[in-house]
Amino acid sequence: MENLNTKDTKNCYQCLSEMPKRARKCAKCGSKQPSQILKVAAIIIGLIVLWTMITSSFEDSAPVVTETYNPPVPVQQSSFELGKYKVESEEFAYINPKELNLWKSYSDRTKVGTVSEGSVIEVIEHDSKNDYCKIKTDKSTGWVACGWLVKQ
Repeated sequence: MENLNTKDTKNCYQCLSEMPKRARKCAKCGSKQPSQILKVAAIIIGLIVLWTMITSSFEDSAPVVTETYNPPVPVQQSSFELGKYKVESEEFAYINPKELNLWKSYSDRTKVGTVSEGSVIEVIEHDSKNDYCKIKTDKSTGWVACGWLVKQ
């Protein structure tokens, strides 16, 4: 039988006999014919799966950094003596107002007061590990970096 397969006909997927394009069952073998919508849907799903596999392979090959290496920073230990100091530093040229915050502790950055440039204060404790000084003023007591202080 000659296969004309024009716009109005198609071949049965089972027995390959010619049949009307809109027929749902083959008249010769009785097999149910798949619809075009299912073919298109299968192609679209296949393309989505392929795209997902391709893009996930790129993501898997990218290096994942879970931890960064921070080399230890050498701590300059200073030998502060307890006593009277003046609040003074070249850094005051870059800050306005010219005052420092006093902290509750080295690790607890709760502001407990301020101290102005040129103030005379008393160092009552020194944290040599972090180079912080606990200072006492007329108004408050708190911690400040020792680098802001000059011996009186």
